[in-house]
Amino acid sequence: MAKSYPTDNIKNYISLATATFYPSWPSDKSDEIRGDLAIETLREIKKMDLPLYISDGGSSESFLSEIASLGHKIYIQKDPGLSAARRQALTQANLRRDSRVIILFEPEKISFIKNSLIKSIQPILENQADIVIPKRDEKSFLSYPTNQASSEKLLNQHMASMIIKTLKKKGQVIPEEINEIDFSFGPRVISNKPPILDLFMDKYISKNLSDEKKFQCEVWANALFFPLFVALYKGLKVVSLPISYSHPINQTLMESNDPLFIKKRERQFKTLLVATKELLLLLENDPKSSIKYIGRFYG
Repeated sequence: MAKSYPTDNIKNYISLATATFYPSWPSDKSDEIRGDLAIETLREIKKMDLPLYISDGGSSESFLSEIASLGHKIYIQKDPGLSAARRQALTQANLRRDSRVIILFEPEKISFIKNSLIKSIQPILENQADIVIPKRDEKSFLSYPTNQASSEKLLNQHMASMIIKTLKKKGQVIPEEINEIDFSFGPRVISNKPPILDLFMDKYISKNLSDEKKFQCEVWANALFFPLFVALYKGLKVVSLPISYSHPINQTLMESNDPLFIKKRERQFKTLLVATKELLLLLENDPKSSIKYIGRFYG
């Protein structure tokens, strides 16, 4: 029988990890909107009295002072890249040894923290999952800029198709819910056990450094996407969990029809698909893979 964990004491079982980078808060419009959302989220976490570990990559002194006033501990990012920042925050969260679950999340996702955090940790506390990926529904996607919603749903489909093809070649049983996994949604709920957390600390780079911009492993892939593909390849329990999520209205209004954000989404889409293909080739020990594994980095 699964052990029951009272939700009024969840701080005894979990740690939260995030990365911040708002260098022009509050003078720049984008940084102001995103930074304000982050502050709102971190304020909510403080009210919930949950342990939080933040790696900051160079936010303005004004932003850092605002966060410090909430009583949150901030660790200055040591190595470049968003994945490096996330590994650093995860490392600090892991040091709190009594935590059974670590939640890696993007600081602007206040709806997830307020409405779905407790639900998302339950499968791990009940020994039903190694990693939980919260899943948005159609109503959630309607709260996004149209181009972003379309891109992220298509990315999910392509990633599921690619990993299924790889698992079939391996002769592995295909998890029933693999097509339901919302790969492109940021939060990762992780069992704080070495074989699981280690996957989020593993670092891959291009074999040819001149190709690194093509894959950008240290931006998105290493700490968010590659761990899921490796976990599925190893047969670990990656669970898709439907939640209720609403994207912040002011962020949607800012990013809708903005050419810079549209280009960013297009670049992210293409980069992640190429990186996914190369990682799966590497897992198959195919010498044609253009990326390589260089080690495990607890930072």
